[in-house]
Amino acid sequence: MATTTDIATEQAENNIIPVKLAANQVVYAGTMVAVDSATGFGLPANDTTADCKVQGVAVEFADATGKANGEAIVLVRRNRQFKFKNAGAAAACGQTELFEEVYSVDNETVGKTTTQSNVAGRLMQIDTDGVWVQIPA
Repeated sequence: MATTTDIATEQAENNIIPVKLAANQVVYAGTMVAVDSATGFGLPANDTTADCKVQGVAVEFADATGKANGEAIVLVRRNRQFKFKNAGAAAACGQTELFEEVYSVDNETVGKTTTQSNVAGRLMQIDTDGVWVQIPA
């Protein structure tokens, strides 16, 4: 039956989310955090772990050294644009990649191509000192 009075509906912030870290992972504030689809746990964005998807940027430092999967949590900000380093050489993002998906090279760098093709987000702008990437919710 539908309510006929005011109610207090629970809600959660969608722009900052908790991500449970994989065992022995260290995440630095301001760096990209990915989730490994094979385990469901977070780790620093990279180009060596297959099937990872960047979730956002760490709000804080988190250390899961010596801990089991999920024992440490990092808060991750998403649903906005972040400025990252642009990959060098042939992987560098250029004008033709604007508004296209780009990929994590490491926890602070994106490129137009990478070995694992782990999506970081969509390229929105290119500056001389980095690139702006939209990481959606």
